[in-house]
Amino acid sequence: MENKDNTKLITNIVLIGGILFVGYKIFDKFFSKQNTKKEEETLKGYDKDLDELKKQGIVPTFDASKYNDDANSIKNQLSGIETYSNELKVILTIVNCVKNMADWVMLKKAFGIQDISDAFYGSTKYTLVQLLQDQLDNHVPLYFKVEEDNPPAGQRAWSYTSIFGGDLTLNVLNKFLQSRLRITI
Repeated sequence: MENKDNTKLITNIVLIGGILFVGYKIFDKFFSKQNTKKEEETLKGYDKDLDELKKQGIVPTFDASKYNDDANSIKNQLSGIETYSNELKVILTIVNCVKNMADWVMLKKAFGIQDISDAFYGSTKYTLVQLLQDQLDNHVPLYFKVEEDNPPAGQRAWSYTSIFGGDLTLNVLNKFLQSRLRITI
């Protein structure tokens, strides 16, 4: 009798688990389509933004391959388990790529919508800004320095030094974007 009860219990657990899994998949599919539409609209907006910037005389500093290489580097650094070292490398990549607003738009456009591997399961779709907001979450080490290698003509190289740590990596990136472009993410 007890064996029948165990079999029935296991069957019920498997059935409920299956129903919950199917419900999750339906829910995920419905909402991921909505998010994808918003993200695609965002990507289309980058071309309009670039046109507006060109009208103002603000043009990309580098050729398209530089933005593609940097976007791939950012993806690779933040896939799986990221460390503060990887996060600082991402910040340095952005510091050395973004000289003006057109560069920022080109980098976001080159990144597009990427599947980023999660630490132990699956992946998540991100735009560049979404990825940075989500993944730049480590406190920086006790001492570090981020310094720009190639500043724009007529400008001093941007640098940031932390002696006592305590800053989030996202805050360090925002300090750069605020100083260079007057934006934050």
